[in-house]
Amino acid sequence: MENPRFADIMDLSDAEIHNIQTKIPDLPKELERHGAIVLTEGFTKIKKRLELNGFYFAFRVVIQNTRFKSLLTLFHAQFAAGLMAYDCVFKEGLNATAANFRPFTTFSECRFIGYASFDFATFDRSRFSKALFKETAYFYASIFNASNTFNDAIFKGKADFGNATVDGQINFGKATFCDRASFDDARPDRSAALLSFNASEFCKHPPRFFGRELHEDTDWTGVKLPNAKAQAALPRDLLEDDKRAYEQLGSNAVPWARWRMSICSLARRWSSRAASPLGTPAPPIVFIALSQIMAAAIGGRLLGWGCYGAFGAYYTRFISWAETSCIRAWTG
Repeated sequence: MENPRFADIMDLSDAEIHNIQTKIPDLPKELERHGAIVLTEGFTKIKKRLELNGFYFAFRVVIQNTRFKSLLTLFHAQFAAGLMAYDCVFKEGLNATAANFRPFTTFSECRFIGYASFDFATFDRSRFSKALFKETAYFYASIFNASNTFNDAIFKGKADFGNATVDGQINFGKATFCDRASFDDARPDRSAALLSFNASEFCKHPPRFFGRELHEDTDWTGVKLPNAKAQAALPRDLLEDDKRAYEQLGSNAVPWARWRMSICSLARRWSSRAASPLGTPAPPIVFIALSQIMAAAIGGRLLGWGCYGAFGAYYTRFISWAETSCIRAWTG
């Protein structure tokens, strides 16, 4: 029996739909665990290429410890009750272009050896925690509703989140981007995206946000950007792109985020042997004292914070210091 398309199943009952789904060759399933379709744990390898394009899954789908040795395609597939994949390997890749994942989707600890395409897909809530993308990860023009996480994910290839709609939020906490990460937005009706890059690392290129508006609560705490050695090895044209990316990143980051990034950069330089005249790292207390002096001296105007000083302190707090010509020079 052919896989039903969404337009053909509106009049079918859930029982009839499930009966059709269980007849898909090379994909044995059983209905258990509160009505979920669970791939049996003993069935660990699927060699045949599965084309489930346009397929409608009426029940929650759970896949565990399974190795897909051929390409899995899910064009326009719909998961009415969600998809949960744990510790699965997609050797030739996964193509889920324009798929609809709801109400909850997880690809926790999955390895995408081939490319992973989620272009134009819709996620209500998703979790890609500890996922590994060895090739390009495509999320172009995808829609992310509610809360979505890529915590501890590793992007070996490029990560394309261009023109993605973020109506909820995306958390990239402790994620690693080994190649270019693009969050560009060329749409005329774009809105601010709430993202978190807490303790994430960009190994070779800074993230790109050309045209993208970031939410004021975007978290940049502990972000690691490429070092000078990694940048020096790049071709000139890529260096020019990275320069633009740095400029855009600086204009997109909110003032407090820019300050935190500057402090983190200074901390890395200060703690390095090369930054110390004696050839040994400076004690942490020296760096802390230096940062406090900078915060008090520079205040808010130099950083473009209006009448607010560093660390959010109201600017009038420094008026008593302004009796000296040095401070008056800083405050104008």
